[in-house]
Amino acid sequence: MTKPSFFNQAALVDDLWNEMTTTGFSNRSKNDFYDFVLYLLNKYDNNHFLSENDNAYNERLLKSTEVRIKSAKKNISVKFMSSEEYDDIFIDFIKKISSGNLPSLDDNGDTYIMVIEDTALRSVLETKLKRITHTTFDYKMNKEIVTISHSAFLKMLAVELDLSNDSNGMITLLSNTIDSLKDEKSKQDIKEALTEAVGALKESDSLQSLTINGLKAVATFAVTKFLTRE
Repeated sequence: MTKPSFFNQAALVDDLWNEMTTTGFSNRSKNDFYDFVLYLLNKYDNNHFLSENDNAYNERLLKSTEVRIKSAKKNISVKFMSSEEYDDIFIDFIKKISSGNLPSLDDNGDTYIMVIEDTALRSVLETKLKRITHTTFDYKMNKEIVTISHSAFLKMLAVELDLSNDSNGMITLLSNTIDSLKDEKSKQDIKEALTEAVGALKESDSLQSLTINGLKAVATFAVTKFLTRE
């Protein structure tokens, strides 16, 4: 949890001035003006407080309500983010997985459970899931606690990141990423499953056998691809 620490405040003021002189704040609603200011403050905050803090912390920080903060995040993603910034919502999610912020598994071990407070992130992931796997999150009783099967989630990642052309590098990375596994048989099972999944992306059973470590490997590889993109 962090308080804002702003950099390049001159650029922040320039962005505010440019918006004021090109679109005219007088034509915007009070909520849009507030959300745009939040967008700029978050953009030029070293810690990106709005994106990184949980809603409960920002509720106290901004003297607002959690519902209003959620609404602001969604509005910002639709009206104020550039295409690259919108893409970064997904990239940042992948980065968090690769750095160890992993979803948990259900009791059966074949479904990921995630807490996603950010409505913009949920929207991004749902759009990709619907387009690629023709399914979406299961919300059960809480909109912020989502579940999704291995097969759907990992297939979405693999197709979205075009990993089918990188199977050799993927397997090498996976081997390095899951060295912490002591059971060599488990490691081999995961490697074989990922080889099949990345190579073909046709049989969901192969994806279902991937563990949390497999997901971390996929995410780590994805981050590498994104950081080297043109």
